[in-house]
Amino acid sequence: MSQPPNPQKSIAATTALWKGTHVWQKRVGLRLVAIFACVLCQALSLQAAPRQQLFNGRDLAVDAKRSAKKRRLDSTEFTVAPGFHVEQVFDVPTSMGSWVSLTEDDRGNLIASDQDDAGLFLITPGKLGTQAPAQVKKLPVELSGAHGLVWAFDSLYAMVNSKSAPGLHRLTDTDKDGLVDSDEHLMQIAGGGEHGPHGIVLSPDGESIYVACGNHTDLPEDLAASRIPTNWGEDLLLPRRWDARGHAQGRLALG
Repeated sequence: MSQPPNPQKSIAATTALWKGTHVWQKRVGLRLVAIFACVLCQALSLQAAPRQQLFNGRDLAVDAKRSAKKRRLDSTEFTVAPGFHVEQVFDVPTSMGSWVSLTEDDRGNLIASDQDDAGLFLITPGKLGTQAPAQVKKLPVELSGAHGLVWAFDSLYAMVNSKSAPGLHRLTDTDKDGLVDSDEHLMQIAGGGEHGPHGIVLSPDGESIYVACGNHTDLPEDLAASRIPTNWGEDLLLPRRWDARGHAQGRLALG
């Protein structure tokens, strides 16, 4: 005799592509479908809500009050060599983005870049050992997303990691007021994200600069020379098994 349907029982529909060969597989599959449905409903409810609100009207934007409540760094929390100490120079507000690179210019100032599109900033630290605040101003140049910065040859060199104008840039101070104001895109280096173009440093002899790029960076086509043979390739003894989640599929050595 068949059992009557249970009105409280959840039913999840699957397609023919899903094949469960064991009872536990079917149960796990049903649970995953139910979880996915709950997540989808939650995402749709959030999408329908105003962009600036989340759960009980909480503001998504980090306002000045929250920034002001940030705990200042305690120098005693750091272990440094004898004769050295640590002090907080500047607390970066959210309006200036997330700083990911830092270098020193020829006047002893610091230059930082936001990770995204907030721009470049000039930092003049207060006098060492005093409570004088640092002076920070945005540089008058339309450039951001530099994951690497270095001052060399009377210019600021930047390795930009973004969808717009990625690659090596040279910035100069045309009016000699201490602020770089001109941008020259020296080399297109296609790539972005955590595996894109990043670091840039002055060579040990001070005659050139070195750059570092991740494995999702396309090799530039206009290379003048290579110190290694350019007939590189990959060889495998067993069939290749790409990442099951799709990461780096199709990406071979040298980007």
